[in-house]
Amino acid sequence: MSSSGASTSSKMHKGAGFTLKTANNNGIKTIAFTGNNGGDAKKIADLTINIPSNETPEIQEAHTMIGHFICRKVELEMNL
Repeated sequence: MSSSGASTSSKMHKGAGFTLKTANNNGIKTIAFTGNNGGDAKKIADLTINIPSNETPEIQEAHTMIGHFICRKVELEMNL
């Protein structure tokens, strides 16, 4: 089971922080998609995929592309 959070700024919404912490406390692996410098999410998530940019559209486009790549890789591994 996994949980993921995404933020394009260095400021993490308190709900996202709560979710990441709760998941970690329950043994659920977490992935944070972040922008800028990764912010607080990089300290909490098991894996941080950071786009080192301050440009929101650029960060969102990269997050979308990476998310699609991950989904495709999972589908291939599961023979779907």
